[in-house]
Amino acid sequence: MALYPTSVCGFVAQSFGSIPIYYSIPVLMLSFVIGFIVKRRYLSPLRKFPGPFWASVTRWWMVRQVFQGKHEHNMLRLHAKYGPIVRISPFEVAINDPEAAKSIYGHNSGFTKVYHNLERRAC
Repeated sequence: MALYPTSVCGFVAQSFGSIPIYYSIPVLMLSFVIGFIVKRRYLSPLRKFPGPFWASVTRWWMVRQVFQGKHEHNMLRLHAKYGPIVRISPFEVAINDPEAAKSIYGHNSGFTKVYHNLERRAC
Protein backbone atom coordinates (compact mmCIF):
# COMPACT_ATOMS: atom_id res chain seq x y z
CA MET A 1 0.00 0.00 0.00
CA ALA A 2 1.36 3.41 -0.97
CA LEU A 3 2.15 5.96 1.69
CA TYR A 4 1.11 8.81 -0.55
CA PRO A 5 -2.18 9.13 -2.44
CA THR A 6 -1.89 8.49 -6.15
CA SER A 7 -4.55 10.98 -7.26
CA VAL A 8 -5.73 14.46 -6.43
CA CYS A 9 -9.04 13.09 -5.09
CA GLY A 10 -7.13 10.75 -2.77
CA PHE A 11 -5.00 13.62 -1.54
CA VAL A 12 -8.08 15.79 -0.86
CA ALA A 13 -9.87 12.93 0.93
CA GLN A 14 -6.82 12.25 3.08
CA SER A 15 -6.40 15.91 3.99
CA PHE A 16 -10.08 16.31 4.91
CA GLY A 17 -9.91 13.16 6.98
CA SER A 18 -7.27 14.71 9.20
CA ILE A 19 -9.28 17.87 9.96
CA PRO A 20 -11.11 17.84 13.31
CA ILE A 21 -14.92 17.98 13.20
CA TYR A 22 -15.09 21.35 14.97
CA TYR A 23 -13.37 22.92 11.95
CA SER A 24 -15.74 21.40 9.44
CA ILE A 25 -18.94 22.79 11.02
CA PRO A 26 -18.02 26.48 10.44
CA VAL A 27 -16.83 25.61 6.93
CA LEU A 28 -20.16 23.94 6.17
CA MET A 29 -22.08 26.92 7.58
CA LEU A 30 -19.99 29.36 5.54
CA SER A 31 -20.55 27.25 2.43
CA PHE A 32 -24.29 27.33 3.05
CA VAL A 33 -24.32 31.12 3.42
CA ILE A 34 -22.22 31.63 0.28
CA GLY A 35 -24.47 29.25 -1.66
CA PHE A 36 -27.55 31.10 -0.41
CA ILE A 37 -26.14 34.46 -1.52
CA VAL A 38 -25.07 33.14 -4.93
CA LYS A 39 -28.50 31.57 -5.51
CA ARG A 40 -30.45 34.71 -4.62
CA ARG A 41 -28.10 37.18 -6.30
CA TYR A 42 -26.97 35.45 -9.50
CA LEU A 43 -29.52 32.70 -10.21
CA SER A 44 -32.70 34.71 -9.67
CA PRO A 45 -34.92 35.77 -12.58
CA LEU A 46 -34.65 39.34 -11.22
CA ARG A 47 -30.84 39.40 -11.50
CA LYS A 48 -30.99 41.75 -14.51
CA PHE A 49 -32.55 44.59 -12.49
CA PRO A 50 -30.13 46.93 -10.69
CA GLY A 51 -30.24 47.59 -6.98
CA PRO A 52 -28.21 47.45 -3.78
CA PHE A 53 -26.31 44.25 -3.02
CA TRP A 54 -28.25 43.45 0.15
CA ALA A 55 -31.54 43.97 -1.68
CA SER A 56 -30.71 41.03 -3.92
CA VAL A 57 -29.91 38.80 -0.94
CA THR A 58 -32.40 39.65 1.81
CA ARG A 59 -35.28 41.92 2.72
CA TRP A 60 -33.91 42.88 6.13
CA TRP A 61 -32.17 46.00 4.80
CA MET A 62 -35.60 47.42 3.89
CA VAL A 63 -37.09 46.46 7.25
CA ARG A 64 -34.26 48.41 8.90
CA GLN A 65 -35.00 51.44 6.69
CA VAL A 66 -38.69 51.32 7.62
CA PHE A 67 -37.92 51.17 11.35
CA GLN A 68 -35.53 54.11 11.01
CA GLY A 69 -38.18 56.11 9.14
CA LYS A 70 -35.98 56.53 6.05
CA HIS A 71 -37.80 54.21 3.64
CA GLU A 72 -39.38 56.89 1.43
CA HIS A 73 -36.18 58.91 1.13
CA ASN A 74 -34.20 55.76 0.43
CA MET A 75 -36.59 54.74 -2.37
CA LEU A 76 -36.21 58.15 -4.03
CA ARG A 77 -32.43 57.93 -3.71
CA LEU A 78 -32.38 54.41 -5.19
CA HIS A 79 -34.50 55.47 -8.17
CA ALA A 80 -32.23 58.47 -8.74
CA LYS A 81 -29.19 56.20 -8.67
CA TYR A 82 -30.43 53.07 -10.52
CA GLY A 83 -33.27 54.34 -12.72
CA PRO A 84 -37.02 53.69 -12.97
CA ILE A 85 -36.83 49.96 -12.08
CA VAL A 86 -34.96 49.00 -8.91
CA ARG A 87 -34.64 45.61 -7.23
CA ILE A 88 -35.64 46.12 -3.60
CA SER A 89 -35.74 42.51 -2.40
CA PRO A 90 -34.84 39.07 -3.74
CA PHE A 91 -38.37 38.70 -5.13
CA GLU A 92 -39.56 42.30 -5.67
CA VAL A 93 -38.84 45.34 -7.82
CA ALA A 94 -39.98 48.94 -7.37
CA ILE A 95 -41.12 50.79 -10.48
CA ASN A 96 -41.15 54.57 -10.70
CA ASP A 97 -42.52 55.17 -14.18
CA PRO A 98 -45.92 56.79 -14.91
CA GLU A 99 -46.24 54.97 -18.24
CA ALA A 100 -45.72 51.61 -16.55
CA ALA A 101 -48.71 52.18 -14.27
CA LYS A 102 -51.14 51.48 -17.12
CA SER A 103 -49.29 48.33 -18.09
CA ILE A 104 -49.07 47.02 -14.54
CA TYR A 105 -52.40 48.09 -13.04
CA GLY A 106 -54.51 47.95 -16.19
CA HIS A 107 -57.24 45.42 -16.81
CA ASN A 108 -55.96 42.09 -18.24
CA SER A 109 -52.36 43.10 -17.68
CA GLY A 110 -51.29 39.68 -16.41
CA PHE A 111 -49.57 41.12 -13.33
CA THR A 112 -50.55 39.89 -9.87
CA LYS A 113 -52.15 42.60 -7.77
CA VAL A 114 -53.01 42.62 -4.09
CA TYR A 115 -56.17 44.35 -3.01
CA HIS A 116 -56.78 44.99 0.65
CA ASN A 117 -60.25 45.31 2.04
CA LEU A 118 -60.15 48.69 3.73
CA GLU A 119 -63.55 48.34 5.40
CA ARG A 120 -63.37 47.74 9.10
CA ARG A 121 -65.47 44.89 10.32
CA ALA A 122 -67.11 44.98 13.72
CA CYS A 123 -66.08 42.02 15.83
